[in-house]
Amino acid sequence: MDATTTTRQQARDASMLKRFLVGRGMGKLELCLKHLGNNEVHCSLTYLNTRIGNQIVASGTFTRRTQGRKSRRAVAHPAAAKKA
Repeated sequence: MDATTTTRQQARDASMLKRFLVGRGMGKLELCLKHLGNNEVHCSLTYLNTRIGNQIVASGTFTRRTQGRKSRRAVAHPAAAKKA
């Protein structure tokens, strides 16, 4: 994480990442996420956060209005998100 990222941003990213992973039915990760704080989620899931979380932030598909099935589908298919 770069120094400019705020705790609020980290918390929001981690909760989005958690929502995405739990929505995918990844049981073991879901268990891990339940017992970890936001910072630990970012530390232990750095690779996933780079591959998934940064796509979420960069593509802007996760907003309060577009949470849910639509945004998860956009993250699952980044090429489709770029076309939209």
